[in-house]
Amino acid sequence: MSITAGTFQAPALAAEEDDIKYRKNVMKALGGHMGSVASIVGGKAGPAAHLPGHVAAIVDISMMTKDLFPEGSDFGETTALPKIWEDPGAFTRELRMFEAAAATLGQAAGSGDMAAIGAALGELGKSCKSCHENFRQKK
Repeated sequence: MSITAGTFQAPALAAEEDDIKYRKNVMKALGGHMGSVASIVGGKAGPAAHLPGHVAAIVDISMMTKDLFPEGSDFGETTALPKIWEDPGAFTRELRMFEAAAATLGQAAGSGDMAAIGAALGELGKSCKSCHENFRQKK
């Protein structure tokens, strides 16, 4: 029995597709937490007691994001641009801004001041938008 090159590539391909699926799930979770914070801060839904949990999740996810783009996860069903891997310095700078904005949101949440939390959430949103504009395909 002979083994072809395709046999070896299939498991790697599956693992890389799993990386993309995982990345998408984490980003969806981030969006969910950000939306929940916006709802609470805006007084539309959700108890204020849930705010610290959502903010902590956002801060945690910000620290995970750098690990969501491993080599080889730039193909298939992803909107991640090749620039992520071609210019890792620029991508790293963008991620650091995101981490800093998330940390600022965490500090604001500790104050309990909804206006400050809302402002910090707005800055975090700007950081997300900047990364999406520079490193994600337009939808």
